[in-house]
Amino acid sequence: MDFLAHADTYSPRRWADDNQISCHGSTARLNEIIKKQMLATGQAWTEDIAVHHWRPNPLLLHATDRARMQPAYDDIKQRFGMELEVASRSPGP
Repeated sequence: MDFLAHADTYSPRRWADDNQISCHGSTARLNEIIKKQMLATGQAWTEDIAVHHWRPNPLLLHATDRARMQPAYDDIKQRFGMELEVASRSPGP
């Protein structure tokens, strides 16, 4: 009831901005968690994860990551018939 009574004081957009709820902030947080776990268990950490942009399906944000991941996407398509991403497609506005 308190939330409803004060609903006009809440700003979901401001909260999301303040808490880095974006493809960049979420990726950085997930990367931090995975890296910490890998290193804690004695495994190597060689490369950070790629930033995905959801629109509505995940697309790699940077062209360099799309090029780097294309062989894996091609393998998945060949083995399982699933196309995860079109390399030439970019998130755009």
